[in-house]
Amino acid sequence: MIVPVDFSKPSLRALHWAFEYAKHTPSVIHIIHVVERTVRVGDLMSTDIESLRTELEDVRESVAEQLDDVAPDAGARERIGELHRHVMVGRPAEEICGFAREVGADLIVMGTHGHTGVRRLLVGSVAGKVVREAPCTVVCVKGKETS
Repeated sequence: MIVPVDFSKPSLRALHWAFEYAKHTPSVIHIIHVVERTVRVGDLMSTDIESLRTELEDVRESVAEQLDDVAPDAGARERIGELHRHVMVGRPAEEICGFAREVGADLIVMGTHGHTGVRRLLVGSVAGKVVREAPCTVVCVKGKETS
């Protein structure tokens, strides 16, 4: 099971959903965070490559610490199965789907903000892209309680 986390409320709700699911069906859970860092030609001219590498490594370390904070404690981990944390750099939907193919995932659990219409067109939908392109089942957990 893959659970992409961007630390938004919807993604943390999806993570909680995945942990609850895994209590009943112990799973291998991969919590992933994708750092969306695009390098532009101007960046390469004004910044040396080593500075970009250092910046990305700092971000990876910070995110890894945040992922540790949202992961369950050792007692809960025994009930849910294996837990792995990954930090990647790239376009979120592509990285999520690529990682799912790489590990042979059977399920992706992710949060969605539930935007529709113009707002969805303006902000895009990582969840929507993952649903369309994933090699496995995708469960989308809404960010808000619905009545």
